[in-house]
Amino acid sequence: KKYENTGVAIPMVSFCDIPITRANAHMDKYGEYMIGLNKDAMMHLYEPILNPVLYIHSNNLIQAVDELGIVHAETTRNLFNAILENSQNVNFETLEENNLRKDLKPLIDRRFYCSFILGLVKPIYDQQTKVCYYDEREWRAFYPNRMQSAEWIWGIKKEFFDSNRLVWNEELSRNKENYITIPKDFLGSIITHIVTHTEQEIPQLIEWIINSEMLFGCEEISMDERLLLVSRVTSFERISLDY
Repeated sequence: KKYENTGVAIPMVSFCDIPITRANAHMDKYGEYMIGLNKDAMMHLYEPILNPVLYIHSNNLIQAVDELGIVHAETTRNLFNAILENSQNVNFETLEENNLRKDLKPLIDRRFYCSFILGLVKPIYDQQTKVCYYDEREWRAFYPNRMQSAEWIWGIKKEFFDSNRLVWNEELSRNKENYITIPKDFLGSIITHIVTHTEQEIPQLIEWIINSEMLFGCEEISMDERLLLVSRVTSFERISLDY
């Protein structure tokens, strides 16, 4: 009962920092196609919002995270109460962005840092599914809770999350503001691999790269960059043979 209704649904984009020689082992879970990215370039491009996941295992750390969740819930409740006591018309998001009341800033800061840490926590192993999350070497990119198109949903149970996740993902996908994108001039330098399932699929993919009006959300792609992307194409079949 202590931690009931303390969950939060956080819109994010997840990446797996998996060497290409081990990517085949994750195909059953994540699908038969893959885009490899230059990690250093992505870290530079999205430095404010991209971080590796903190995997927790020991009981001490699990308890610390649980307590941090309680502190976060109490901080959020106290912040809303303080706002309501001062004005019924204060917009919470505007208050958070512009620091309209300096006496509330410590609560705002505490809420933000707790949110950021909790959003990066993940168990090292799932006892029910027997999945070792640590093998995924996950990184996450998410924005602070300041975008109306991608709001964090607080105070929920896992059952509520599971029943709404697909609908929420569909809503997020309809708004381009929620996407993690690559500028068109950096496509060739950031995309390191474009991987299909079989060798037979490669010609069709190459034709799409050469002729498509839009690639990875970018328009007006030069032929030099298209050819550079073509050079990145391979297949899981080829990876299995070569490595």
